[in-house]
Amino acid sequence: MIRKGKPKEAKILLDKLFATDPENPQVKKLLTEIQDKDEVAETEVKSKDIPADYKSFSQLQEKLSPMEALNAILKVPGVLGCLIVDKSGLVTESKFKKELNSETLGVASAVVFDEIEKSVQKIYSGDMEQIIVESKEFDFWVLRFDNFLLSVFCDSKANFGYLKMRLSKVRARISI
Repeated sequence: MIRKGKPKEAKILLDKLFATDPENPQVKKLLTEIQDKDEVAETEVKSKDIPADYKSFSQLQEKLSPMEALNAILKVPGVLGCLIVDKSGLVTESKFKKELNSETLGVASAVVFDEIEKSVQKIYSGDMEQIIVESKEFDFWVLRFDNFLLSVFCDSKANFGYLKMRLSKVRARISI
């Protein structure tokens, strides 16, 4: 129901599940997810009267919520979508311009990052911050934050220099 865009129906079902199993971590997580999305939706409704470019992204000084960060990244030409995942690959937020399977991409991002990091640690003892994977279909960039990964999926013709500048601004301002 959540994926179909029916959070009210999902909340009713989850409330029933929560009543029967209040310690279920998955139910708690989904209830939190619905609440967070409701808060984002309320914020979006309140800010509809403000012109989209009222403040350019480079002028922002305050912290960005995860969804604000994803929306800012999605404005970069060539970006197809982006998502935030925990280190196990569980998607916490995602935003795509076209239909892509965010769960599969989230797991792939976490696994690829983890495997490359393990290999790199065999030859270098430092912490890896990011990886870029290029393919014929699309490229993706995975950046590590303290307790999550940010994955950005791009058209293979995207300008990585410009994207890197935008991501560095997001990295400095995102709050989770």
